[in-house]
Amino acid sequence: MDAEPTAMMGVEPQGATAPSVQPVQNCAHCGQMQNTGLTTSGAPLLPPVGFVYAVGHLTARFPTLGVEKEFTQLIEATPSTALVEIDQLKAVLQEPESRYLGRHLCWVFVTQHVDAFTIAPRDTLEVTQLVDALGAANHEDLIQAVVGAPTDASVAAPGCAGLGLPTVAAEQLLSFTLDEFVEALPREDDAGGQVEDSAARAVSRDLFNRLTQRTDNRGISDEHRALNYLALRYPPIYHMTISALSQGKSLVGVDARHAHNSGRRLVTVQLVFRSRRTDLTERYQCLVDITDLFPFLVRPLSPIYD
Repeated sequence: MDAEPTAMMGVEPQGATAPSVQPVQNCAHCGQMQNTGLTTSGAPLLPPVGFVYAVGHLTARFPTLGVEKEFTQLIEATPSTALVEIDQLKAVLQEPESRYLGRHLCWVFVTQHVDAFTIAPRDTLEVTQLVDALGAANHEDLIQAVVGAPTDASVAAPGCAGLGLPTVAAEQLLSFTLDEFVEALPREDDAGGQVEDSAARAVSRDLFNRLTQRTDNRGISDEHRALNYLALRYPPIYHMTISALSQGKSLVGVDARHAHNSGRRLVTVQLVFRSRRTDLTERYQCLVDITDLFPFLVRPLSPIYD
């Protein structure tokens, strides 16, 4: 997993903090699930996925009762003042002699309050990065981003397959707060116009959320991968929205759809602005290639005319 701080808009990974991480949950019977077509919660099993470009939160769960009991024994042997279970887990796993337990947990990535996929660490370094991505339970504003590819579920911890989720190998795993992300956005001198810094930051936060928190955005479909890529890697989309605000315009729509192409998988993303004074609308469009693991911009934002 690539944890370089410049990987996404210069945001530093924050290993000591975490989002609204759910407490570690026991899934004692996951490994005993039959092939019924349902997950442990009764929801339909999800189909296999391709590449992933997801924004959400990382959680850790016990796949079996035995793993949970092993954790309990390690708590007794690990000096810690942590009172919350997720804090205890992090304290235990940060001890070199206890790091092995990380290979036996289910690392679940959650988007829109729904379990999206599990992350299977491939080596000790990746276990360490997953542990570092967890943080204090009281840090509810941390966001995590994962760029990954599907992998064989057999590499995940025994019992995790019973969750009925796709298994992903993470090539990038970053953690940051939304405030940190907005502060790291490169500024454009004329982008804000008459917009105050506080308003520009509010617009940026709103745009990030509108791109990444759309209904069912698990970072798996082509359209959602394109939107999440733009949210994390394309500052001009923020500059344009802030500039529109300075001109008395509001962002009233974001649309993503496949573009016709015979050789590559392309997604067109369109932003619609409306003048608050005249009610006239303006449309801007860019093109993203999502064929491979790492999406990239094909055509920058430019106006389109009906």
